[in-house]
Amino acid sequence: LLFFISFLFSQFDWQDNGIAIRQGVHIEWQRTADIDQDGNFIFGWSDTRQGNRNIYVQKTNNSGEKLWGENGTIVAQTNGRQEDPILVSDDNGGAYIVWKNINASHYEQYNPDYEIYAQHILSDGSLGWDGDQGIQLSSTLGEPTWSEICSDGQGGAYVIWKDLTVS
Repeated sequence: LLFFISFLFSQFDWQDNGIAIRQGVHIEWQRTADIDQDGNFIFGWSDTRQGNRNIYVQKTNNSGEKLWGENGTIVAQTNGRQEDPILVSDDNGGAYIVWKNINASHYEQYNPDYEIYAQHILSDGSLGWDGDQGIQLSSTLGEPTWSEICSDGQGGAYVIWKDLTVS
């Protein structure tokens, strides 16, 4: 039993206190992660390093090496606030990620308009869809309160969300 436990933990030969996925004095929100088919860890979050909340991702291998640059890859860098990222592996070294965008042009302090966006991050950390904005999934301005994403088992993903918009 001791040998088996030692073998399991020896696979992860990282630093004693872990590695810093992201560093800085900016504020970080909402974290999400998944493991790809090769055992690499893909991590996503929202932070304010450039002023607005934007979405970033990073991938590390089982040795703790950062695979998508020192600061990760920026997924969404648009006006407004990008929040609540959720990601799932694409089973090909990349990931699909969804998030809420609070649209700056429609923002009111107590009644903001939220839209759901998605992006496909390829295995090399590059973005697969429409530059630094991704694709818009919800087409009506309103208040989608949450979203979820899961793999379809064939390299794609399903996304659902709850929308409180009244017609």
